[in-house]
Amino acid sequence: MEPNKAKTGKVDEKPKKTAGIGPVIFLSIFAVLLAVAAGLLLREVFEARLQAEVALEEKTIALQEKQEIEEQLNELEEEYVELSVKHEHLEGAIRQERARIARLRQEMRGIDPADAQKYKEQIQELEDRLEEYREQVRMLEAENQSLESEKSQMQSTLNQTTARFDELEQRKKELEELVDKASYLTISGITAQGIRERRRGDEPTDRARRTDKLQICWTVNENLVAEPGNREFHVRIIDPNNRVLAASDQNTFDHNGEELVYSLRRQINFRNDQQNVCVVWTQDERFESGYYNVNIYAEGREAGYKLFELD
Repeated sequence: MEPNKAKTGKVDEKPKKTAGIGPVIFLSIFAVLLAVAAGLLLREVFEARLQAEVALEEKTIALQEKQEIEEQLNELEEEYVELSVKHEHLEGAIRQERARIARLRQEMRGIDPADAQKYKEQIQELEDRLEEYREQVRMLEAENQSLESEKSQMQSTLNQTTARFDELEQRKKELEELVDKASYLTISGITAQGIRERRRGDEPTDRARRTDKLQICWTVNENLVAEPGNREFHVRIIDPNNRVLAASDQNTFDHNGEELVYSLRRQINFRNDQQNVCVVWTQDERFESGYYNVNIYAEGREAGYKLFELD
């Protein structure tokens, strides 16, 4: 009977062992589930962190792009201003582009950085327009350089023509002066002497006490250039006391703007050929001894002189 009891006693111990394993299995399953849940949670955390980092990076890039766009707008405006200052004929068109830049800058202040990308096309349009204006300026500058070159050539030709004209004018003036001088009447063969009146005829003398009058003669030279017509000569006789022998102090003529007293006046009818002319000076008082100076003027210009002596 005891063996059966003992056998029965072993059978009773097995349920006790089964009851101890259950909690372990439960705990193991719970641990696995917890680990899986923790893994999933950790994965979601990593994914969320990654997404946050990506979003932050995208926002940073968007902010940088927005800032770059704003800097581009500022640079564009500066370039437009510089172009407008240098080229006033583009001022009206550039004013419109600057207004567009100001409008874009104002719009970008209130937008999400992520939306700044759409403004790049408008900025590109502004850059393209700026390049068009620059191309116009380059073309105008090329045309201006061509015009300046032509102007320089024309100025050079004009200067040469002006110089040639001035040279011709100077030559003409010189020729006119030569012709004018050539038209002056010239004289030669001047003689001046005392004359003694005798019954058998006048005779020359060099004695002052025997002199009754003075005779001055000269030859008007041939001149084919001078205009023919009446020409006037004035004679000034200066005695040894340096006095001009004159009938009146009112007998004057113009010589280079100066009024000179003359002794004798003679008018001739000049016909371009050679002519001999004589004039005679008489006075009541006796002639003094010494040197006499005779100056002959043709139409106000000094034509010749003669010095002679009466003893």
